[in-house]
Amino acid sequence: MDSSVPNPTIEEMKEWDEDELLEWFQQSRRKVLKGDQLEKFKAAHISGGVFLKYAGDANTFEKKCGLAFGVSETLADIAAEIVGTETAGMKGKFFYTIYTT
Repeated sequence: MDSSVPNPTIEEMKEWDEDELLEWFQQSRRKVLKGDQLEKFKAAHISGGVFLKYAGDANTFEKKCGLAFGVSETLADIAAEIVGTETAGMKGKFFYTIYTT
């Protein structure tokens, strides 16, 4: 991943349309979607909210979008990373607040 492009928050990504999601992929994860896989992803019109909805679910990307197994696994992992990273950060803030007040 390009470290100069930070992961968006869940709330930010939920608001993205398919063009914004694709732009983020091309800036931060440009090796994931190439060639016919990029075209299939574009044809699926996946918005940020839909992408996050299927975090960890490679089967959806593979079966419903027609993407290759490896690409589907990678997309599911990226979505799960975004959801999990923010969730973990929120849990940490929650526990910090409880135990320090």
